[in-house]
Amino acid sequence: MLASKRTRAKERDNLTRISEGLDENDCPNVVKRKRLSRDGGVLGENKVVLEELEKINTDDDGSGNESSESYKEPMPTEDSPLKEKSIQPVNSKEHLTTPDNKYAISSFIQEKNGTENCHFDKLSDELLLIIFFKLQKVQLCKLALVCKRWRRIAYDDSMWSRIDLGHKGLHPRNLEHVLKRGVRVLRLAGAAIPSPVIKPKSSYLIPNFVSKLEYLDLTMAQISAEGVADIMRVCRNLKKLSLENCPLNLETCEQIGHNTDLEVLNLTSTTGIKFNGLEAILACCTKLFALNLSWTAMDQETLQTLSVTICKSVKDLNISGCRKNLTDEHVKKILEKCPGLIQLDMSDCTSLTHKTLDNIVKNMKHLKDLGLSRCYNMSSSNFKSLTNIKSLKNLQIHGVLHDSVLNTLIVDLKKANIVVNNCPFSTIGRPTVGCHKTSIWGERVRE
Repeated sequence: MLASKRTRAKERDNLTRISEGLDENDCPNVVKRKRLSRDGGVLGENKVVLEELEKINTDDDGSGNESSESYKEPMPTEDSPLKEKSIQPVNSKEHLTTPDNKYAISSFIQEKNGTENCHFDKLSDELLLIIFFKLQKVQLCKLALVCKRWRRIAYDDSMWSRIDLGHKGLHPRNLEHVLKRGVRVLRLAGAAIPSPVIKPKSSYLIPNFVSKLEYLDLTMAQISAEGVADIMRVCRNLKKLSLENCPLNLETCEQIGHNTDLEVLNLTSTTGIKFNGLEAILACCTKLFALNLSWTAMDQETLQTLSVTICKSVKDLNISGCRKNLTDEHVKKILEKCPGLIQLDMSDCTSLTHKTLDNIVKNMKHLKDLGLSRCYNMSSSNFKSLTNIKSLKNLQIHGVLHDSVLNTLIVDLKKANIVVNNCPFSTIGRPTVGCHKTSIWGERVRE
């Protein structure tokens, strides 16, 4: 009886090996390794299934030769090993134990029904705005990708009122996104701004879009004349503007003229200024306080337009670098139009004579700073007459007199509290002066 049971067990084992594609002559260890590699190491589960099959197909009477059609999968009971191997729900938060029973792993899978609340949902928009305000602009852009609420808060106008993109390389149309954020103070000094800067009829900006820009610094920016015109086309609220060393055209000048509240304009070393463009600016910008037109290569016609249309409100004026084009007659008309000048720089205007000094002494009662460097047609005796201007504090006459004559003049003017050659550069209209690299015209641009 025992021998027959062993024979039947061996036959069943051989049949099982054949059905599994194993060699019936392999030893038990080889069979075990092959099964383990085939089933991916889940030997325990296979063992449970084989034990259940053995219970079904084997009995004391040898009735294990039932057909496979009569087999039914057993229902798991409380004591059944299959019950222990039942699959847990995916969103279960019960501790999962490793096979060695040494470590416990907590399931932190978020439930889809939304029962878990986000702590940020308990904060008001005002509190989130205060938190976001402490972050940098790059971090704000990343936060805007989290959700619609964070995007709305991160793009609030108060977060983007001051932006410093100085010496940065921009992509075409990047400024569309910057201007849409409601920036008020923008520094683009030395930035590379490729065309198109702002696309006409842009789908990103609303029709007839007008930016909130009030302070714009484009000093030494790498930009085309058309690019400058694109920016000026959406600016109507500018108060202070610097286009130093930028190319201009007639359209740009006309667009500048639409900023009727403009107070400071720096056009140092710009190219493309003609009489009609300058007239378009001065005829509309009647609130100009500081105007810098130095080294703009203005011809006689442009200088004549300046002397006729310059605003009475101008207090600081720089027209240096005109070489032989600026004459005493031009200066006389300018002084008559602007009797309240405080700073005046006419350096490198070699055609000026003592007549200009006489007109300055006669008309300038509030003048504090005067620049006449490299005006070679003036003598030391002419400069002594400046002591009659009680308000004058600083005089720049670099390269005009020899050292011996200059030293004598310095002593004479010092008695009238006039300092000579204390500043080689003019600061009229310039956005950044000295070490204040984080601000333009006193407005902070970095957080």
